[in-house]
Amino acid sequence: MKQATFDTAAAACPMCGVLGRLALSQPDIYLGVRADLSHDLYFCRACRLYFQQEIGNDSLAQFYPTEYYARAALGPLRATFSRLRNRRRARAVEWRAYSGQILDIGCGRGEVLSALKERGWQCVGMDWNADNAARVSANLSIEIVGGPDALSRLADGRFQAISLFHVLEHE
Repeated sequence: MKQATFDTAAAACPMCGVLGRLALSQPDIYLGVRADLSHDLYFCRACRLYFQQEIGNDSLAQFYPTEYYARAALGPLRATFSRLRNRRRARAVEWRAYSGQILDIGCGRGEVLSALKERGWQCVGMDWNADNAARVSANLSIEIVGGPDALSRLADGRFQAISLFHVLEHE
């Protein structure tokens, strides 16, 4: 385990307010981009809830530098698995909603949105990194909003489906 980046002594439980103890501190090792930052998990002895300490937008943005999205070209086998995974995610969305407009929060490279667009969806994405959002939007011709306030710029009630893949473990 790695030393946590944020307050490791204790954090207030969002359910009952009692101070929880640090249960686990996991380095952010995805693609090895920010191994100096960690995801800290706390345990509340009172209500037995596991939770993460709320962090501000500036701290959260550290997990999404521009190089986070850069990836060397995938070999043919990994590229095939990536396409299959994103098609499976698109079908998972369609299992819950048939068609219309979808918002993918934390869309990253837009791979799931691209699969949904091929299936006839009107796609919108949101990503923390505004530079990445602009680049992916231009590459895929899909509306993608970026930055910590991006969701507030989208109209309420606009979407028939909202997807989040690999998002909640970061919040």
